[in-house]
Amino acid sequence: MPSAGRRIQIASDVADIALGWPQKVSLHEIMGSEFERASIGADTVDIVSIGKMARELMRAARALLGAKIRHSLTITAPQNGVAACDELIGDHPIPTARSMLAGKALVEFVAAGRGSSTPVIFLVSGGTSSVCVAPTPPVTLPDLQAIWHAALAAGIDVTRLNQLRAAVSRIHGGGILRLCRDRASWSFIVVDNVQSGIEWVGSGLTFPYEPDRQLVGELLRVLALDADVGARIWDAVGARAQMNEAELVRRHENWVIADTSLSLQVATETAINKGYHVVSMGGKVQGDVRLLARRFGEYLAQPELRGRRVCILGAGEGTVQVRGQGRGGRCQELALRMGRELVSARGYAYFAAAASDGQDHLPGVGGAWVDSFSWDRINALSSVDVERAMADNDSYNVLRRVGGLLPGVPTGWNLCDIYVLCAEE
Repeated sequence: MPSAGRRIQIASDVADIALGWPQKVSLHEIMGSEFERASIGADTVDIVSIGKMARELMRAARALLGAKIRHSLTITAPQNGVAACDELIGDHPIPTARSMLAGKALVEFVAAGRGSSTPVIFLVSGGTSSVCVAPTPPVTLPDLQAIWHAALAAGIDVTRLNQLRAAVSRIHGGGILRLCRDRASWSFIVVDNVQSGIEWVGSGLTFPYEPDRQLVGELLRVLALDADVGARIWDAVGARAQMNEAELVRRHENWVIADTSLSLQVATETAINKGYHVVSMGGKVQGDVRLLARRFGEYLAQPELRGRRVCILGAGEGTVQVRGQGRGGRCQELALRMGRELVSARGYAYFAAAASDGQDHLPGVGGAWVDSFSWDRINALSSVDVERAMADNDSYNVLRRVGGLLPGVPTGWNLCDIYVLCAEE
């Protein structure tokens, strides 16, 4: 077992590896490189930025394009604070009336340029599916909210959820491109979807999608929605099919700004510089948080890692089947389960799960951490039944009692979650 001083250093190392990467990369430089590669070449452009990173993306675009921007629209999430005079706020993760107003504004913004030769640039980041919505009638806003709640209870992955959202949307699944008509357009996308990559970020806002009726049927069975909601969804899917018969704009390109490989690369370099032997689980870590905790435990138990100062890294997005009434987030749910895994770890181990945008579902909470002693500390709490708390999805209140929460500070990024497990015998 490392000394107390060394254990403190390991905890500090994990914090730097998990939380320090946003300060070591430049969005401005990355976007500048992608804009140059795309060879936009127009004298003027209209630009719309949507999602949890909308403000940061628009700020970088303005610095790069300056007076070339003719008109602009920014639609962002409430965790970014009060809207500026030229911004709209939609809601995330559950769409609200503000999200409907944002969807209306997006349609009007793009439609206003019809007949113009001015190209359109879309800047898309995670959260676009909910901060900006325009359901295909007869689907309503309460129907979209019911879909989200049912998906959370069923624990389905975000790609399947976004496919259903696109199937009943007038703007997602490439719907917004139909308003561009003959105007050239580009999308620059920050990828926060580890299941299917760029295509299903923001419910495929600028990717043409033909709803798969078999898939829709399977999802409706899994979600067990009210019969009336299901009927409206089927009607909207039919209306969407008719919309897809209209000619689609043909001059559109989709580009990746960044994905989880960016945060993982910087975290890896930091861990190596600190003297750790790095084992990477890759940038597409996914699955139920219960299974992910076991996977991390299995990685740590590998015989070839004995006696080494090791750092196991991964980036991605776990899923949580929410059936309880407690409070928590993906990172908190995973960290609590990792507490049990670390009981059997050799030497000392410290694990952190951090949301790359600085908010793990709850305001002010950026993720959570546990170490080899956390499980004992939790079980020593006379008022906590940890098994019941996990069944109730109440990871927040358990981890709060043992000081296991990471502070939530906006990072200006949104690249899923990052997981760091450092151990030393």
